[in-house]
Amino acid sequence: MNLTESEKVELNAARGRYFALERMARERNCSGFENSNPEIALKDSLRALSRLYEEGIISKEEYLSKRNEIIQNFEL
Repeated sequence: MNLTESEKVELNAARGRYFALERMARERNCSGFENSNPEIALKDSLRALSRLYEEGIISKEEYLSKRNEIIQNFEL
C-alpha cells in the first residue's frame, strides 16, 4: 500500500490515540481490557510497533527507540 506523507501522519496519529485509549482502559481496569497476561501485552505492543515500521509509518530509528522503551518498561 502506498500512502502519502499526510496519510502516514494521519494514520500514525490515529494509532497513537488508539493505543493511548487502550492503555487508559487497562490502567483503569475497564472490562474487556484486563491485562492478566503481561507477556501477551508485550507481544501485542511489539507486533503493533512492528506493523508501524513495516508500513513505513515510523523510521527504523523510531522503531528501535520505541522497541527498547517498551521492553524496558515490561515487568513480569
